[in-house]
Amino acid sequence: MKNNKKHRINKGLYIVLFFVSIVIICVSMCFSIDGKWFVVLSGVGCGSFASVLVALLVEFFHCKIMNEKDKQILDFALEDLFESVADYCDGYSYFVESLDSKYKSEFHTFYEWVQIYSQLIANGKPPVRKTYIIGAMDSVREAFDLLYNNRVWYLENGIFTTEELHAISKLCKSIYVSRMHYMVADMEVPYQIVLDINTEVSNNMLKVKHFAKFANTKYSSQHTLCEMFVHDEFE
Repeated sequence: MKNNKKHRINKGLYIVLFFVSIVIICVSMCFSIDGKWFVVLSGVGCGSFASVLVALLVEFFHCKIMNEKDKQILDFALEDLFESVADYCDGYSYFVESLDSKYKSEFHTFYEWVQIYSQLIANGKPPVRKTYIIGAMDSVREAFDLLYNNRVWYLENGIFTTEELHAISKLCKSIYVSRMHYMVADMEVPYQIVLDINTEVSNNMLKVKHFAKFANTKYSSQHTLCEMFVHDEFE
């Protein structure tokens, strides 16, 4: 997730200050090395240059520290949601393997796994028990609610922009709003609806930087997105 309020050095200001310092030093060269004006101007120019350099280094390290702090807060804010969305995506590789073991060692993207699963169902394989999918959806809902409940603080402190939070919200809703299709008693969700639901999910993932890799990365039931991304970043 790119933080658009990232702490940055005011490069323009420092360029101007360095330029003024160098100009003063150059002007001092026009006077005799033993003259009063040379001593005064060269002293002011060199002193200004050194002061600007020190200020630049101080601001550089300050920005670096603040950006690292913001990143830690961002990672913490997304931790539960990251894991729940990864679990939802990983689920489809498990579903396919449970229907046909020949896919156990294959690597596919999230949407490719959904397509394979839908095709297997269309060809007569029994759908995976709805409770597994519903449980994954509920986890996404709970994780998003936790994030959303703290949205005011995140927005005020520049951890997220309104646009970023909206994109995350749209992604999560595309997952858990579809839960209603699985709540109809004694009816399985048609494979075409499963495909349509997850087409939207995949498209929405691609619009959020931190989640785009879930849509683009090939994984398997043995080498999951959780293993590749979530635990490496947040443990």
